[in-house]
Amino acid sequence: MPYTYSEAFARLADSLGFARDPIRPLVHVRHPLRLSNRTLPVIESLMLGGAGLALARAIQR
Repeated sequence: MPYTYSEAFARLADSLGFARDPIRPLVHVRHPLRLSNRTLPVIESLMLGGAGLALARAIQR
């Protein structure tokens, strides 16, 4: 469902320099083999693994 902005909000966003882009979701999941670079799935898995290890260490402490 598309979101429409009121005219007052549009003027305020324009005056402050913000773009009136549609609201994006907090988490966006894409197929790992369809990424633009072959190394991106490796980097993403390293980042997720590091975050998981950091969470486990924080819970342990």
